[in-house]
Amino acid sequence: MNYLEIAKGVEPWILTWYHDLHQCPEVGRSLPQTRAYVCKCLEEMGIPHETFEDHSGIVAVVGKGTEKTVAVRADMDGLPVKEETGCAYASKNGNMHACGHDAHTAIVLGLAKLLKEREAELKGTVKLLFQADEESLSGAHAMIQDGALKNPRPDRIYALHTGRLTSRTIPDGNIIIPRKSAFASSDVFKITVRGKAGHAATPHLAVDAVVIAAKVVEGVQAILSRELRPGDPAVITFTDIHSDTPEGSYNIVVDKVELIGGYRAVNPKTRERIRRRMEEIASGVAAAMGGEAAMEVLWGYSAVENDPELSKELMKSAEKILPAEKLHWLEEDNLGGEDAGAYFETIPGVYFFLQSCIPAEDGIIYPHHSSKFRLNEKVFHYGTAVLMQAIADYFG
Repeated sequence: MNYLEIAKGVEPWILTWYHDLHQCPEVGRSLPQTRAYVCKCLEEMGIPHETFEDHSGIVAVVGKGTEKTVAVRADMDGLPVKEETGCAYASKNGNMHACGHDAHTAIVLGLAKLLKEREAELKGTVKLLFQADEESLSGAHAMIQDGALKNPRPDRIYALHTGRLTSRTIPDGNIIIPRKSAFASSDVFKITVRGKAGHAATPHLAVDAVVIAAKVVEGVQAILSRELRPGDPAVITFTDIHSDTPEGSYNIVVDKVELIGGYRAVNPKTRERIRRRMEEIASGVAAAMGGEAAMEVLWGYSAVENDPELSKELMKSAEKILPAEKLHWLEEDNLGGEDAGAYFETIPGVYFFLQSCIPAEDGIIYPHHSSKFRLNEKVFHYGTAVLMQAIADYFG
């Protein structure tokens, strides 16, 4: 059975769903229009599904087998970006699907259609997880808290991403499978530095929080260059430094500064070491300069670690429907972030990438989260086919 040809047969539905979803992007945990649309599609296919009160996630179930259960995750949220692609189905509500989540949802709806048409033959159950709020990194946790991975509990989970996140040169329609690490962990922090306010003319009578904050930033960056083993992928980025001083004030020694940023790592031990050392450096530097500093992690999520054996299985499945030149292993580490790590912490899984990008009207291929980001919709059915083949192979 050639699932690539079968998936090509449902391509008109996939593209209709994609175009419709692209025109109504919503942001965050509450996606009422998106949820209503996806539920309508599931109802038309006769697929039972569950929704939730505190977020717009959906859990749909196909199959009645009890021996094996597979979960497939699709994120649905957009970004607060005003679209400038000029395409016929562009968003007009001020938001944009600038990361491809509308494509992920359409691809998995295509999978739902194939599964439902073959439900009597399925030797297992497939749980389709349509998730809100990936961009703000709370959607996966909300789904898990509401029991998305229970009754029945999946044995494994699949997820995919479209675009060109890991390579700008591999052609569209190609599949990239990470051997292990698909995304890094990501944590958002705030460091609050406190000193003693004073007059700029008498700094010796004050404790300047700005100077302390500058030394903290400098000291923290040395973690990457002097404390981690070369080749251990990690990044620490300060994205916001501000105080409560009135704008335009030039003669006040500041007594409070807040540093906001994030750190990412592939290795869980490295993630913990960065957190611990940032706390120690911030408090130590501040104390040495007569002030105080405290760090808090505002939120974060784990790395997406592919199960090595399941990655090999997915590659074997993909080899049945795609030529070797369209299949690639991702060998290097990717420091991008994805809240799917919450699922992968709980159950083994595979996250893979479908290359899909076309130039905007000016001929430039713009990156994810750009107002001119565009996908190559002609290859979406490849994602549906690979997922279908993997599920069929697992069920036997």
